[in-house]
Amino acid sequence: MSAPGASAHASSMCRAEISAYCRSEDQSVIPARFDQLVSRGGLPDRQLPARHTTASLMPLREEGDVSLTLDDLDRAILGFLGEDGRMSSAEMARRLGCVSARAVRRRINKLIETGIVTVKGELVPKALGYEFSANISVEVESGRAREVAEAMLKRDNINYVSIVTGESDLILGAIAADLPNFQRFMLEELQRIPGVQRTKTHIIAEILETERDWRVPEELP
Repeated sequence: MSAPGASAHASSMCRAEISAYCRSEDQSVIPARFDQLVSRGGLPDRQLPARHTTASLMPLREEGDVSLTLDDLDRAILGFLGEDGRMSSAEMARRLGCVSARAVRRRINKLIETGIVTVKGELVPKALGYEFSANISVEVESGRAREVAEAMLKRDNINYVSIVTGESDLILGAIAADLPNFQRFMLEELQRIPGVQRTKTHIIAEILETERDWRVPEELP
């Protein structure tokens, strides 16, 4: 079932698609063509000039150029991928109601090629028996942050490593089967690594949002 206002939103995206596809054609035919295509529930790629593809709606990031434009279709696709990374382009097209699966596939490929999104499987530590998780702030000896960080990358129970500024030098994400196992890691492994001076542990009680839940803001930098 479509959400309230979904049809109007889809129509606005369709009009944007038609405008891009038909940019070099007689503009007087666009309104009639738009109504015809929306009534059929799709954008027939075979009728569109080969040189006018959906990629034209999203300028590619040139080397040294950080400017980028995402249109409504890009944002809708990113939302679908955030909901389910395995969602097919056909299902996305069905939900949108105004673009073809082929057009969606092309747009997904461009989003991946430009590095805006990656699609991959994500491990769930709790499903593998790691019931305990914590963030650890680490202070290290001057000049040894990267050395310690690289040592952390080799630890099976560390799933996040970043070098930061401020009071700490590193932030680690740690997982363990339970609290005793975590304490053993802290006392017998982490605090014995050369260069580590002090640590501060933040036990995670609840996760409200992660990077995968982030949505693209209306205005980009």
